[in-house]
Amino acid sequence: MNRLIYILFVAVISVLTISPAGAGVIYSNDFETNTDGFDVMDTSSQPSDEMGGVSTYLGIASPPTTSAVLTLTGLNPGTRYYLAFDVVLQGSWDGSLSFGPDFFSLSTSSAGTLIDATFRNGIPIGDPTPGQTYSDATPLGDGGLFRTREGADLELGGPVYFFGRGDGNPHPSFVASGTIETVSFTATDAQGVSDEYFALDNVEVTTVPEPAHGLLLLTGALILLARGRTVSRAGG
Repeated sequence: MNRLIYILFVAVISVLTISPAGAGVIYSNDFETNTDGFDVMDTSSQPSDEMGGVSTYLGIASPPTTSAVLTLTGLNPGTRYYLAFDVVLQGSWDGSLSFGPDFFSLSTSSAGTLIDATFRNGIPIGDPTPGQTYSDATPLGDGGLFRTREGADLELGGPVYFFGRGDGNPHPSFVASGTIETVSFTATDAQGVSDEYFALDNVEVTTVPEPAHGLLLLTGALILLARGRTVSRAGG
């Protein structure tokens, strides 16, 4: 029992003193004050929630942009980075149907394409017509056709899709091949961006460390402790 208590003590200390090198937020921008890191500066105030809140988005302007590129610097090669962002699709996105295809895609210089699917807004909201290739489970558009606005998390005049947050939503990531990474958000459509465009908000890049050795020790010690109690009760 004394040995078990010692292992548990060491494990707890290890967990409490972990220094996750490189862990944390690498980039964060809600575009309320600047567009730093991006190659475009077009912003516009748009609804931010269904209660009438307003937020500043990147990518809605005149003329609207077809792509926005984020350049990240100071990365650690070989480290995995996670992307989180909200994208709102405005206009008559037609998905894979007539006047399409209308694509939204995400790619990085190290990982290549992470999202590449058609999206359909559809009228009225809730239109069940299968017309887009995006779903939360198929961000590369390789799962057939889904209903209009499949996977949308909010409706703010146009559907809003969450990436990297919310239950079931995709969490794109890449392993940096160098110290600099470019992340490209792109709309490709048949009618032109005067009709169909997108906007970004709450863009965040983080790195999450692998499970620490101390955490594994703690888990093992707790399992042994539980087994010890079970044996003790059985013997008593």
